Amino acid sequence: MFMLWEEHKKLIVKIKHVLFPICLVVLYIIYLYFVLSYEHHNGLLIRINEVTATNVMNKLFFDFFNSSLIVIVIIGLTFNRDMSLYNLGLFIPNSICA
Repeated sequence: MFMLWEEHKKLIVKIKHVLFPICLVVLYIIYLYFVLSYEHHNGLLIRINEVTATNVMNKLFFDFFNSSLIVIVIIGLTFNRDMSLYNLGLFIPNSICA
């Protein structure tokens, strides 16, 4: 038996709200892997005998930039497309928030 169009739309919305965040997490894990391997190969990690104020500040700056880059991209996409987080599948309203 065939599902009605409205039921198909509800199913697509449910799938979007599950798959999109999972895909974002997987992409973020891949991104972090490449960032950390880049830092490791270029000697940007701090060794125990090289702790100085400059090294710590550089590490804090790179960590802040690397961690917030994905968030900035997501926020940029939402503002660029004039879409809400609900339409992107990143927010599911519940009775507590409503």
